Amino acid sequence: MNQDKDPQNYVGVRDIADIDNTPKLIIHSRIDRDVPFIRGKNVFNAAKESKEFWETKTDHIMTLIDLTDEAIIKIMEQIR
Repeated sequence: MNQDKDPQNYVGVRDIADIDNTPKLIIHSRIDRDVPFIRGKNVFNAAKESKEFWETKTDHIMTLIDLTDEAIIKIMEQIR
């Protein structure tokens, strides 16, 4: 089975499921060419509350640089 369609085949899905009592902000870009979008959704779906999924339209790993102000706001919301 293709690992992008099988959420159990991605280590991030397994690892995040074990994290309790910690807010999580999952950031993934719709236009990321290096990591399939479904991986971000699978990680989010496996995570326990509290959690937020932030879908962006930035290049791979560029969200914190391209959307710095929005990122700070979202991070602050998670730690309040």
